[in-house]
Amino acid sequence: MKLDILIRNGRVFDPSRNLDGIEDIGIVDDRVVGIPEGSVEARQEIDASGCLVFPGLIDFHAHFFHSGGTTPIRPDLMLATGVTGTVDAGTSGCANYDAFYKADIIPSRLRIKSFINVHSAGLPDEWMPENIDPRYYNEKDIRKVKDCHGDDILGLKIRLASDLCSDIQPLKAALALAERIGDLRVCVHVTNSPCRMEEIADLLRPGDIFCHMYHGRRDTILDPTDEIWPKIRRARERGVIFDSSHGMGNFCHAVALKAIQRGFWPDVISTDIGNFKIYISHWARSLPFLMSKHLDMGMDLTSVIRAVTETPARLMGLAGRIGTLAPKAYADVAIFRLEDRRVRHQDFFNDFFYGRRLFMPRFVICGGEYVWGAADFNIE
Repeated sequence: MKLDILIRNGRVFDPSRNLDGIEDIGIVDDRVVGIPEGSVEARQEIDASGCLVFPGLIDFHAHFFHSGGTTPIRPDLMLATGVTGTVDAGTSGCANYDAFYKADIIPSRLRIKSFINVHSAGLPDEWMPENIDPRYYNEKDIRKVKDCHGDDILGLKIRLASDLCSDIQPLKAALALAERIGDLRVCVHVTNSPCRMEEIADLLRPGDIFCHMYHGRRDTILDPTDEIWPKIRRARERGVIFDSSHGMGNFCHAVALKAIQRGFWPDVISTDIGNFKIYISHWARSLPFLMSKHLDMGMDLTSVIRAVTETPARLMGLAGRIGTLAPKAYADVAIFRLEDRRVRHQDFFNDFFYGRRLFMPRFVICGGEYVWGAADFNIE
């Protein structure tokens, strides 16, 4: 067998296979392949000595309808951060998803799936809030989008915030709508909600997404003694997914540190990235930036990598195809160094957390093709 690409000498970290060790990775066309014993010939070799080799990262909560709004980013900006798969978190609704799909999803190298906003116009602008009155949920057109785009649509997105509603009825209606249509999750934004976190979590079904789990406005996941509310823990036990989905206004260091110390880690780490957060902010900046924060806050490396590979791949219905470096998976590979660096992280309350490590992207492969590399990677 002649390989197209052979990645040698890297420390491969693949939670889907419980793998942490030096292993070579072979690629033919757009797939990972098993490497036979003995001498192996490859058209190109990459020396990953001293580096961590991950499956391509997956950002499960971001905003990409760049052609239709002022805040979303161009999807392929994520490639330089090691992200090769992602989910758009309800930037579009049933009225404009087709435009989003044609203008932003089809041209992108990323593997993108989406939640559809219950508001028909989605989130075109941060100054144009959604209407989440259930009387205006357009079930007919949401069904059309789901029927047309199938597995590309993961579910419904609802922002249950106090500026949009006064009670939990819109969430109940969204859950009922998802049940009627079938095969739809619900992703609920819980920051600054008029509802108690236990009340929200108690309604969610296995596979639904409790989004912005470490926010610090109004009621939080912590009770008055700083323990996790019992119904929050029970929701996780029955399969509700807890997503950190950092963003700018949706993360509180004090809440996160207390929850992580109590073993209540995110199932998914994501950015909630937008065009005023990417690259330069001390809030979300990039997915590796937030992986570094969670690592320094007390999560172990395996849990951090699983939260940006194996788990989101499963939630996207792509387990075994992305989020893994197992043979036959798509050849999405992210090569990093974990460097000792003093890093300043900022939350919504302008509280700073200082980390000591930073994941630094070195080289990225998507679908078997080189899409980004640091200027000094493999230079000697």
